Amino acid sequence: MDKHPNEFTRLKIARFFDHHHLEADVTTVEGGYVIFFHFFSAIEARKVKDPAGRLLYSGEKQDWMLFWMSGKNRWYPYDRFPRLHEALDEMCSDHAAHVFKKAL
Repeated sequence: MDKHPNEFTRLKIARFFDHHHLEADVTTVEGGYVIFFHFFSAIEARKVKDPAGRLLYSGEKQDWMLFWMSGKNRWYPYDRFPRLHEALDEMCSDHAAHVFKKAL
């Protein structure tokens, strides 16, 4: 069983978004990772990065919990996924774009 966070998984997540042509940074937090999407802000007239999702691994349940950030800068649970790639696919899906700010 992998202990999270670890560099291998962080790079795997970063490559996933690169493969989907989404500019993203992946940082580590206790028990998981936070994904920041980059976008151009017309208000600030520059490129900014915005926290889009948080992934935490549960060793007890052996699944991934995906969180989204509200406009009030609070993390809220979105769903649980048995595999990492399923959680990442959900973040990139069209029906979840508004939650994870993919469209920005």
